[in-house]
Amino acid sequence: MSLNLDPQQWNIVWSPSSAVDCSICAEVTVTIDNSTEMILGLEHISGCMYEHRFRIETDDQLPVWNIPNIFAPTSSTENNRWLVTPPVGVVIKKCAIYDRWANKVYETKSDEPILWDGSFAGKEVIPGVYVYLIEWVDSRGNHHVTKGDVTVLK
Repeated sequence: MSLNLDPQQWNIVWSPSSAVDCSICAEVTVTIDNSTEMILGLEHISGCMYEHRFRIETDDQLPVWNIPNIFAPTSSTENNRWLVTPPVGVVIKKCAIYDRWANKVYETKSDEPILWDGSFAGKEVIPGVYVYLIEWVDSRGNHHVTKGDVTVLK
C-alpha cells in the first residue's frame, strides 16, 4: 500500500504493527493470515490528526481440488490413468495410494506429478476401490491432508 504523502509533513502509524513491514512508513507491505482490522493514524505538521479504520478480508477457504474418482487403466480413451492437478498455490509433499489390505501401491514425493497408471510392481492392479492420501502445503505454508478413494475399472 502506498499513501503518497510527504513524510516531511506527515507522521504515520499503522496498527497492528505486526501486519506491516514498517509501522511508520507511507509505503508498506501488509502480511496477514486472517481477516484483520487495520488502523491508520496520521498527524500533519499543522497538528491535525486523522484516524482511518478499515478491514482487510482474507479468503480462509481451502482451495478446490479436482480429483478423479474412477478410471480404467486398460481403456484406449483418455480416462486410462489417474491424474491429479493441484490447485494454484498448492505444493504437493506426498501422494500415496493403498489397496483394501493397506498395501501401498503408488507413491510420489515432492515435485513429482501425481500420475498413476493403475499398476503396482509392473503389473495391473485388480479392479476395485483404492484409498489415496495427499499431503500438501497451501500458499500460506499451512500443511494439509486430502484423502478419498478412486475406483479402478477393468
